[in-house]
Amino acid sequence: MIILGAGMAGCLAGVLDPKAIILEAAPEPTTTHRAVLRFREDKISKVTGIPFRPVMVRKAIWMDAREVEPTPRICNLYSQKVTGKILDRSIRSIEPVQRFVAPDDFHLQLVEQCRARIKYNSPVEFISKRQLRIEDGSFIERSPDEPILSTIPMPLLAAMLGIQHREKFDFQPITVNRYKVPGADVFQTIYFPSGETPVYRATMTGDDLIIESVADISTPLEVCEAFGISHSQLQPVSENVQKYGKIAPIDDRMRKHMMFTASADFRVYSLGRFACWRNILLDDVYEDFFKIKRMINTTTHYDHKLEALT
Repeated sequence: MIILGAGMAGCLAGVLDPKAIILEAAPEPTTTHRAVLRFREDKISKVTGIPFRPVMVRKAIWMDAREVEPTPRICNLYSQKVTGKILDRSIRSIEPVQRFVAPDDFHLQLVEQCRARIKYNSPVEFISKRQLRIEDGSFIERSPDEPILSTIPMPLLAAMLGIQHREKFDFQPITVNRYKVPGADVFQTIYFPSGETPVYRATMTGDDLIIESVADISTPLEVCEAFGISHSQLQPVSENVQKYGKIAPIDDRMRKHMMFTASADFRVYSLGRFACWRNILLDDVYEDFFKIKRMINTTTHYDHKLEALT
């Protein structure tokens, strides 16, 4: 198997398939995901051998300098802020939930487990049934039956395969600011639906404060007020921009049709949030990997299509 992309989804797939080769466009390991990373279950912890911490996460919504409830209006304001559309988002429920937290270097630990099989500086620009063309003009040969697992964004893969479509793939970059809060050890998330601030979500994970925004922020004073902490307590750690921070859904029939065409005609299977163009957690990526393995081993076109479209 060939895996496209050495992000978290690609490296997780590489751990689950220890014979797979991973092609990565970047020249060296990079961590592009700096936002909140929590899991519903500890399956990935068990299969990778990377310890997760079970925690209880408390939630709240902050607007107009006070805590508010998740009414339809508040939820719609939040959704429009992060996607430009009125959609069902996680803000709808602020009940405490149990989650599992991975270590901060989780992605790098996955990279280390796959290091010998990752080929950097390998940006793929075209895929056919018998080869992959790299941007430097070189080729990687493949047999018609060799599966490819793609974790790259769906519109980019469609272009590589020559799949025609009229969909508009809307996405919004986000800025992630990280701080240390010495002495803290809590797990809390606060949503910010107001259009008056670029911040849409802030999370305390142990002593880490992670602020996600739709634009750069000058100072996190409102976030500090919402958490009841002093700005002087914060120790800046990093600021990163994630290009595909928030994605908006496309027509679901077309989305599934594009994935089916890629798998049925080219043996290219889509894995991960951007590849499938839907908002999912890494827990779902784990389950989808085994779903794809079943598809690869399916012998009939009917069963293949049934699996792909469910």
